[in-house]
Amino acid sequence: MTAIPTNSTIDSLGLSVAQKSTASTQGELGQDDFLLLMTTQLRNQDPTQPMDNGAFLGQLAQFSTVSGIQEMQAGFADLANSLYTNQALLGSSLVGRKVLIPATTVTLAEQGTIQGQLPADAGPDTRIRILDAAGQPVRTLAPTRTENGMSFTWDGLDANGERLAPGDYRVETVGTAGNYAPGIALEMEVSSVSLGRTGQALRLNLANGQSVELTQVQQIR
Repeated sequence: MTAIPTNSTIDSLGLSVAQKSTASTQGELGQDDFLLLMTTQLRNQDPTQPMDNGAFLGQLAQFSTVSGIQEMQAGFADLANSLYTNQALLGSSLVGRKVLIPATTVTLAEQGTIQGQLPADAGPDTRIRILDAAGQPVRTLAPTRTENGMSFTWDGLDANGERLAPGDYRVETVGTAGNYAPGIALEMEVSSVSLGRTGQALRLNLANGQSVELTQVQQIR
């Protein structure tokens, strides 16, 4: 017959039936509740049919599993907080920097310039055309081939060399096949960042009022 633990043995472990669990007042079972139920079961079992060793070890294994899950949840919470902190540090370092993102509309600042890039598969006859808010072409540029593709810089002047007014302008590409847009990327300045929560990505708030996810950034300058 399997020995039945005595009250003195249980009490020596610091496990009293009179112990109260704070978790039960919250409507859920915690480690203390689980251990209290197990020790109460040991005290009140039938002496003629005591719990066998296999059942006892099974309950201990369940208790160990519950404890491990709680520790894992705490570890995930610590990891989430660490990732959030790293996201905040990364976001703060991007404020004031310029990023290259896919776009076809850009805001020209006072005395400002606009820089952009095309992918490497853009044809050699590709040209960049700048249009004003009314859709009228004001300048055509020939991009320069670089290691990362084809880049261009618009100095804010029209075809006659006169400074254009600040505002929004559209950028499109022109080739032998007509108008097409093979992945134009324009340079934008980051004015602030919004930290993502619950799986959301870090968002960059640009100087022209746009908001994009960090995953859309092709280059940080």
